Amino acid sequence: METIDWASLFKAPSKSTSAHVPESIARGTPSGAIVKIPDIRQHGAMVAGKNDCKNEALMGLIASLFYGKLSVGSEPPINLTNVKTTMIGYRSQVSEINRQLASLDEFIRADEVQMRLLKSQLRDHLTRGKASDTIMLVISIVIWVMLACYLYVFYVNAGYNAFVYQPASNRLALTGNLLMTAIINPSAFRYAFHSDAKWFLLTYPFVFLGLGVLIHEFTKKRQHVLIASLLLVTLLFDGLLAFEIVRKIYEVRYLLGSVSSPWADNMALHDMTFYLILFAGFIVYVVWGLLTSAWMQQLDALRPGGHAVGIKDLERDLAEHSSKRTSLLTERTAIENSLQALSGAFDHFRAMAHGVLLGFQQTITTYWGSEPHEHEMRSAAAQKTHDDTVKALLNGVQGLA
Repeated sequence: METIDWASLFKAPSKSTSAHVPESIARGTPSGAIVKIPDIRQHGAMVAGKNDCKNEALMGLIASLFYGKLSVGSEPPINLTNVKTTMIGYRSQVSEINRQLASLDEFIRADEVQMRLLKSQLRDHLTRGKASDTIMLVISIVIWVMLACYLYVFYVNAGYNAFVYQPASNRLALTGNLLMTAIINPSAFRYAFHSDAKWFLLTYPFVFLGLGVLIHEFTKKRQHVLIASLLLVTLLFDGLLAFEIVRKIYEVRYLLGSVSSPWADNMALHDMTFYLILFAGFIVYVVWGLLTSAWMQQLDALRPGGHAVGIKDLERDLAEHSSKRTSLLTERTAIENSLQALSGAFDHFRAMAHGVLLGFQQTITTYWGSEPHEHEMRSAAAQKTHDDTVKALLNGVQGLA
């Protein structure tokens, strides 16, 4: 008997209805288009009779069923490789829907927590009045203004010392604190105002202050990616300022003779001054942005009906999220029903393959029924060929059927 190449079963037939059956034993099975047969068991018996009940013919006939090359009765042929592809696509859609549902559930939980908080604040506000809320708001705004002034002074000084100041022509005093003079230079405003870059130096801090105000809006809309992007841009710019200032501090020391080696860029990462300057701007910027969001929320709460407006907005968001969640659940249920229906195609294939086996065994009984040993051996071989072929074919769609 010829050796069966199981790997070849995963290659769909090209034009022949029995592409995996040797040509010498494919008699009676026409090539080309799909073959229509009235009964699978009768067709199995016929093919067995024309091919001397060889197991290769049984294997090829089952493979033809799998690849949709046989149409039984009025039923359309089903190519299970196409079913597999469709099911993979459906499974991918279900995974994406589950991801969206998980994200929606997080939003819904956050909305519910925020709504409980607002309702609690509304009750407290109605109970104790506006005095304490007003005091907290005033304190927050005073601190916010002071931090805004600090940031403006910091960025103007840092910008001048990083981009305009030239150590070679304007050395720092020997007795001065190089770090503090480089960050907070009392002459920086005067020099900046008279420099060619004065409009940039005196106005660019407002860009970062404006972006800090946006943290409040991004926080309200839970646009965490935009918040992270904004903070990353600020951190990178502050890093550039810190790098330039550290470099110029080092150049001053080099010109004054306190260090002997010339500057190298990698020195910045090993200099504590770099990190002090970086966080002197960035950490205060983050605190200022969070404080902006805090006092704006307090101001909203103090407005007439402020809590009620917030609760109404959350109720609208919750309704939208719940509606979308219901829609996604409906879509997922429809896809899962389709998956269940498609999985029935594999059960149908197994039933048809079993019918082919019964036809082969019927012909084996006809030919060798009077020879018990030969009949039992051939029937067992056909059964094994059937089981191995079905298993090998379905291994390609394991987990889907």
